[in-house]
Amino acid sequence: QNPKTPKTNFTNSVNKKNVKKFRRAIAQSNDQPEIRNKGKIRIRPTILRQAVYLSQPCNCTLQLWLIIIAPFSPLEFQRKGISESGIGLLLGVFSVSAVIGSLFLDRFMQKCGRRFAIVTGMSMESLGFFIFWLAGFMDTSDHNGWYILVVILSRIMAGLGCVSI
Repeated sequence: QNPKTPKTNFTNSVNKKNVKKFRRAIAQSNDQPEIRNKGKIRIRPTILRQAVYLSQPCNCTLQLWLIIIAPFSPLEFQRKGISESGIGLLLGVFSVSAVIGSLFLDRFMQKCGRRFAIVTGMSMESLGFFIFWLAGFMDTSDHNGWYILVVILSRIMAGLGCVSI
């Protein structure tokens, strides 16, 4: 050691005022720290946690509903006057959108992070299932065009959301 520099240990250099400031800064940073994903998107974890907690029961309920209603969907589509090829399109668009979405998921996860991608996927899938459920109440007595469009869009949304889960 250099003889001109005084010997100090850590406890002598830290006073109570600095310790209080440090503890206060740590407490404030732990309340709502920000996540930095390569400097592109900043999301507060508390918002993410709330979104996950809200979307999980909704997603689970809607998936259970879809499992129960899936065997009866073709019969409902026939009752609404949709042809067999249209029924195949309505049921197959989910899988096609999931395959196409999986091609772009890697870039999305790299850009936004896994957690954000999973929450976004769960939310999209829940919203798609919810719109599909609401479409069942549409009146199709005069024209099926809007019904088919809503069902296709909801199935595409659910398929794209399904990819990240």
